[in-house]
Formats: sequence, C-alpha cells, structure tokens
Amino acid sequence: MRIKSIAAVLGVSVALALAACVPLTPGDTQAGARPVRTVMLSPAEVFAHIAPSVAFIDTPAGTGSGFLIEEGYLLTNAHVVYPYPTVRVVFPDGSEFADAAVLNWDLMADIAVLGPLA
Repeated sequence: MRIKSIAAVLGVSVALALAACVPLTPGDTQAGARPVRTVMLSPAEVFAHIAPSVAFIDTPAGTGSGFLIEEGYLLTNAHVVYPYPTVRVVFPDGSEFADAAVLNWDLMADIAVLGPLA
C-alpha cells in the first residue's frame, strides 16, 4: 500500500511539474490564468536552475544520484540504495546528510524515496 502511495505522489508530482512547464498564451481561457512569455533557456541555463537540487548518493556498494522533489524528500533509483536503510547524500553546495533515511523503494519500478532530509 505504501509503495502505491509513493507511486501516486510521484505521478501527481510529475503531472504538476509538466503542467507548470506549459506556457499560457493570451488566447488561453483558464480561470485566473495570466499570460506568460515563452523563454527559451540554453542548456547551461537549464543546468544552472536544476543543479542545486541534484544530489550525490553514496552507499557501501556504490554511488548514484537523485533529486529533491518536495519538502526534503529525494527521489532516486531503487538499485542505487537497495538494500540499505540509510545512505549518505551530498548536494552541490556541500551540504551533507550522513544518514539519510531510505523511506521506501519499489524494485520492480526501480524507484526509491529518501527523507525527509533534516
């Protein structure tokens, strides 16, 4: 049941993130929607915006990466953290969480949630 909840939260998070990426044009009729200008970002600009939320994950068996999703939770692949209850997480700014809790994983979907990081 808990894995289904994580999958549902992930699905909603991805859907909301994708919806937020669609610019509105003056012809859109969504209630309360404000028109926005479409801005093309270079790969370097995209990296600059996203890089602070990407984390390095270290386990006794190897390393991997993950990214912040919300409220201090981190999303990664299950094969990166399985079967460890805690892992080391380091962000680009140098902040480190030596014993970040592995909240849950789904080995079939190869997804895992860590946190909350505190």
